[in-house]
Amino acid sequence: MISKEKIKKNAICYWSAENESFVAESALIPNIVIGIGDTTDEAFSTFYQALDDMFDEVVADNVAGYSKGRPSKGYVPFNANVRPTSKAKLSELSEQLDVSQGETVDFLVFFHDRKLQETVPVLQKDQVVEALAKLAQQQAELVKEQHETRKAILKAMQEQSKALGQSNPVLSMLSASDPGWMSKIQNSLLSAFNAHVNNMLMPSGGGLPGMQPVSRDKMHMLRAQ
Repeated sequence: MISKEKIKKNAICYWSAENESFVAESALIPNIVIGIGDTTDEAFSTFYQALDDMFDEVVADNVAGYSKGRPSKGYVPFNANVRPTSKAKLSELSEQLDVSQGETVDFLVFFHDRKLQETVPVLQKDQVVEALAKLAQQQAELVKEQHETRKAILKAMQEQSKALGQSNPVLSMLSASDPGWMSKIQNSLLSAFNAHVNNMLMPSGGGLPGMQPVSRDKMHMLRAQ
């Protein structure tokens, strides 16, 4: 009769790109008892708990596709010539898993099939071009917005300085003695504004050649599109 320990020995954990989580599963009962978690430990923990809950149903033939005490496998003959080292490794693995050599081959196929699910799809060329185009557009909009903001601040400061100079006798006297005093203040404030804007941009200066860096918020917005 199949045992919990034997099922656990034949269990593996893999990353499921589709589910974006770790999955624990046994080659002896594939697709029947599954554990899912954010870490391998969590996936195995949920798998063991699910196994405890479902084990009696499995051995009692209450799970579709299984015969009492042992999964119904529908064996077919399989003969192959392999290297002596491969045969020795197969025998060693068979002992470790506590299953037959045929079931060991099934385990290896199961392992390979599940590991294929860890592959992350690679972006195609047109997807990369589209992403770069969006990045360039976002950078151009950011540069334009930055320029317009600077112009608006400078204009407001100029209007304010003119109004102050006309209405305040002290400022009028200061302007007469040092005509460039307001320009110095304006330049200082603009420098502070530029530093603030630059701090909002990526310090690495990433992006396309000749373009301004993109802010982290802008980058997250681009990725979300």
